[in-house]
Amino acid sequence: MLALCVVAGGCSGNAVDELPRATVQLAPSTVEFTEAATLPATTGAATPTTTAPPQTSVPTVDPSAPTSTGVLNARREPSKAFTPKTADEIAIIEIVGAFQRRSIEQSVIRTYDITALEDTLAEPALQFFLDLFTSRKAKGEYMKWGTIQQSVVFLVVVKGTSATAVACDRNDVQVWNSRLTASEDDDILIDGTLGSGRSTYSLVKEGEKWLISQVLGEGALGACSSVF
Repeated sequence: MLALCVVAGGCSGNAVDELPRATVQLAPSTVEFTEAATLPATTGAATPTTTAPPQTSVPTVDPSAPTSTGVLNARREPSKAFTPKTADEIAIIEIVGAFQRRSIEQSVIRTYDITALEDTLAEPALQFFLDLFTSRKAKGEYMKWGTIQQSVVFLVVVKGTSATAVACDRNDVQVWNSRLTASEDDDILIDGTLGSGRSTYSLVKEGEKWLISQVLGEGALGACSSVF
């Protein structure tokens, strides 16, 4: 099970010390993108996802994140990489990466503060994640960083003030149930295995800013196996 903040995950405990190893990886590294590119066919049940792979160094996704390093590596199925060439494409990749990191981080530090995502989300995604955070907090769910957190944006299609970005995600973020008790001694590990999936982001441009309006995640997709 992929511990994606979009669909899975939870929160518990003070995690400032636990933000160490997670490495966020965003977009591209090589290969040409043409406007004629079409979105890859999707299969399987839709479930929001969040995470993907690394390779060449670049700017960090979220400068405020303790030990995150920026690595750009995007591949188009099955093995071609997507390199952003326009300001819009670069901005979209940065927004997707910032959203992914912060959404998981909120479950790790158990603050579930939707304002941490407000500069990356538009409606209806903003309300969706507000409801999701509220639900996780009420259930006593939380996350702990694993050793891998990768997100590779392999396709971006911009049409005027709307856009679609598709990413392959992978992580071993641990999902825990606190059982709503103060002690972590009785907490239950729900999942901490390495999982991968594909996320499709719908974005809208408001003024000069790109924001995510919807996230559709699909888990256990063989289509992303060549990316990692």
